[in-house]
Amino acid sequence: MEMLMSERSGRISFLHVFLLWLLPVLIAMIVYFILLNPEWPNLLRATVSAALALIFSGAMLVLLRGFGQFPTKHRDS
Repeated sequence: MEMLMSERSGRISFLHVFLLWLLPVLIAMIVYFILLNPEWPNLLRATVSAALALIFSGAMLVLLRGFGQFPTKHRDS
């Protein structure tokens, strides 16, 4: 199990690179359109922006964990 974990964490797939590039672009586009939408009340815009920021930052942490930057447990090597 330890060998499988260490092998898997060292791999960087094209999907990881693409998603790490795509997520900030999506965050910028969505927040830009939400903040410029004058029909929504300010509280609703702020709530949706905060929720999207939390969702996308969680997705970034999951992707970074896939890169092996945040291992699930400490390994002595």
